[in-house]
Amino acid sequence: MDKWKSKNWLQRILLLPVILIFTSCLDYQAANIYIYLDESDVYEGTAKIEFINIHSNETEPEERRLEMKEFYSDYETDAEIILEVIPLNHTTVKLTNKTELSTDGYIKGEFKNLLTILAPLFQEGAFRFEGKSKRISVWWKNPLKEEDNVNLILTYSGKIVSHNSNHFDSKTNTLKWSMNKNGDREIRFVLEAE
Repeated sequence: MDKWKSKNWLQRILLLPVILIFTSCLDYQAANIYIYLDESDVYEGTAKIEFINIHSNETEPEERRLEMKEFYSDYETDAEIILEVIPLNHTTVKLTNKTELSTDGYIKGEFKNLLTILAPLFQEGAFRFEGKSKRISVWWKNPLKEEDNVNLILTYSGKIVSHNSNHFDSKTNTLKWSMNKNGDREIRFVLEAE
């Protein structure tokens, strides 16, 4: 299958083009986008994009195996394309829990500007931010389809001025938004460095 012309690629225009690139014409059960911000700077930190249960939707077992075999041989090239869209430094690309028919995987690295991470992820939705050197305000309307299952998890040990996360862990200062059928349709947060 030509992964760049696959039906899946053309039909599923998500806010997360990186997921489509990484999983090519495959599907995934869920994706998690982890952002860890530096306490003294609301713009710098590390990001990890995690894919759970990447698998083929082909009907025949042998076709599923062949599709996964192709993915295993190409995933590093696909990751390089993602890194052109979302610039990360000191990157790691890894597949875990790998079998003939499925795998998990992740891409992680450091960034110097949070907006270089958020803008490509949110490009398909209504996205607004305001910022200055020590403060950032983000609003984003989720354009994901209801059948998608993506979580945005942001950890910042600095000052969280406001947010609309329904899953806030005050012990770790972690905000989580679940973007799926019963999840959050908007993401809002304001962060400030001390």
